[in-house]
Amino acid sequence: MQKLRVRFANWHPYSIVKHSQGKIELGGGIVKEIYEGIKAVKGLDYEAIFQPGNHFGERIANGTWTGMLGSTINNETEIAGPLYISEERSLFVEFSKPIGFGKLGILTGLVHTNKHPFLIFGIFSWKTLIGTRYESIYHKVEKNLYRNINETTPEWMDRVENGRLVFIGPLSQMKNNIGNRFLATGKCGLRVTGMHWGSSYIALIFGKHFRDTSILRQFNQFLQRFNEGNIAHLEISHSDLYYDICTATSTAVSKALKLSDLLGAFIVFVSGMIISICVLVIELIVK
Repeated sequence: MQKLRVRFANWHPYSIVKHSQGKIELGGGIVKEIYEGIKAVKGLDYEAIFQPGNHFGERIANGTWTGMLGSTINNETEIAGPLYISEERSLFVEFSKPIGFGKLGILTGLVHTNKHPFLIFGIFSWKTLIGTRYESIYHKVEKNLYRNINETTPEWMDRVENGRLVFIGPLSQMKNNIGNRFLATGKCGLRVTGMHWGSSYIALIFGKHFRDTSILRQFNQFLQRFNEGNIAHLEISHSDLYYDICTATSTAVSKALKLSDLLGAFIVFVSGMIISICVLVIELIVK
């Protein structure tokens, strides 16, 4: 039986890490189901290796690639992923048939009723602007230091819940993290909303030399049946389970605005009109 080297990184619900005797193993997820199915149906065994640094990979200044992409391009592994499909990446690696569709999400604290008339100006605070721009990037690097982010309830989630920052990342992973936090602490003041931009299909990657080989054809044949059978649905449901339970515990209620709620907007409008009239009068006097 041929054995293939595969690389993976932690990404719910696609690949879930497990710690065993000091080693990081592929403990579950959609990718695990695919590899086990390929092994049983096509007779292709595999050796799963955790990508050091939990790094998916990017192209750096000298033109080389890092992470799982670099390992695949440099023939250190036969298969890696999953990763988002992109045109640039397809020039250097061969993608399998898609195994899912992913999008980015924005993580925020649960918004409660606030009667402050000038609440709208809160979005211009330097803490909010700096946090929105850089916090996600910082923690994307910082989380690589954790042995397993899913075994923790990161402190930055409390700051999101308190309205001090927002976080942007993979939608499925954030739902799982919120669910784990709810399970561990009972806190349920976070919500994640999917965004249209940053969406892409997700697939496994192979080296370019696999393009016309029977191995890639066998994988794609199996993946087509895997997708048609919607086998990934169970893993996705399990990954989102505690997030769904958390969000079901509270119900958003919409109430009609009162005149007092519009006080801030009315004051801003009137102030603008007064300033405009004053400027107009000054211009007429000068002329």
